[in-house]
Amino acid sequence: MRKYIFAAVWVVLYIPHWSYAQTDRIDSLLQVYTQQPKDTTQLCTLTHLINAFMYREPQRSMAFAREKLILARNLEFKRWESLANYHIGVLKINQDQYDSANIYFDRAYQLAMAIDDTYRVVLAVDGMSGINLKKGNFTAADSLNDINIAILKQKN
Repeated sequence: MRKYIFAAVWVVLYIPHWSYAQTDRIDSLLQVYTQQPKDTTQLCTLTHLINAFMYREPQRSMAFAREKLILARNLEFKRWESLANYHIGVLKINQDQYDSANIYFDRAYQLAMAIDDTYRVVLAVDGMSGINLKKGNFTAADSLNDINIAILKQKN
């Protein structure tokens, strides 16, 4: 019983410190982001910012994802463009906008296929599977997961 009480007290005392540390990391990312040139380094930072805000402030995350998409297009980096489309698709799923999400996952998939990027193909297909799962289309979701398994088996 004492173990449980100690664990509960420890959680109450230390969880606030973790959240402050997380906020400090996000603040540091934001500061670095504003000082970076518009290149692959900023694309990478945008990825971290998208993930940091995805569930905290989805609208802010979406703004970073759209900025990432525009920057990737301007730099003509298809792999980053594919990833930006994937992130927007995930954000659309989180807003229950499945048709919009599907459009972004399809764009991510097409770009990944064009540059033969297995990792991003798998991400896009996984996003499509997630849409079907959320909509209750379990057979379709399972079939898409089987496609990913086959892709990954081929790659490895």
